[in-house]
Amino acid sequence: MTQISRGDLRLARNIAEATEAELAANSALRRAFYEVAAGSIGGWRTDGAVYGWRFGQSEVRVSITDELGRIDINFASTDLLTDLFEAAGARYPEALAEAVDAFRKQRRAQTLRAGVSPSADILTELGLGVPFTSTEDLQNVAGISQALVQRLRPSITVYSGRALPVIAAAPPLVRAAVNAADISTSAMPNTYLEVPAEGLTEAPTLLSAPPGPGTRGSGVYRIQAEALTAGGSHFAREAVVALRSKRQKVPYDVRLWRRGARLHFPHSQ
Repeated sequence: MTQISRGDLRLARNIAEATEAELAANSALRRAFYEVAAGSIGGWRTDGAVYGWRFGQSEVRVSITDELGRIDINFASTDLLTDLFEAAGARYPEALAEAVDAFRKQRRAQTLRAGVSPSADILTELGLGVPFTSTEDLQNVAGISQALVQRLRPSITVYSGRALPVIAAAPPLVRAAVNAADISTSAMPNTYLEVPAEGLTEAPTLLSAPPGPGTRGSGVYRIQAEALTAGGSHFAREAVVALRSKRQKVPYDVRLWRRGARLHFPHSQ
């Protein structure tokens, strides 16, 4: 008879906990999909407010932000990129912006040399439809470090298709870059509501929110969903979705789906 060691049992429990956390996070993300798609008055905020509830034995937390408030690194002008790099505290911001623009021109030249229409599906397969297919691609530009990309991550996108961000939905760093607010005053903390974890139910509860009235977004959203199991396993899912007509069977398109960073649960939990 094969004996099962304590190590085997511990491994099995860890796998089960990790699976439970991923299932809970994915379920919370899909709940957020339909909340933003419903678009009802008094519905969920899309300004980074955090919602929490119980899912089985896990606690989940979800936030939604308007993607059009970010700066699109494929379409932003060199002047705006310079201001963004400067607001982020980068050295030689103008030189970095010029390097980004040179990279974009090089990639677009490759598209033309490919001899296919810019709207052809093959461009997506070749990665030539746009200069940057993800914000992490910014690290391919000479002089831009991984640390700088991490600082910029909450403020940049490749999904808006706009030269300018929507200021009403912009995060603090973007607002500073466009001189809508000074970075020292725009980085206002969220207002935290006293809702202990043991007080959560299966109904979503607003846990924290930026000061001011709730806002509704423009139709392209980034959703961060996290789950923490009773045993301490954590999983985060990040997605970008674009709303479609409510007549569609699935009222949204998924532009990004990946494992996310731990943002809504302190590491001590």
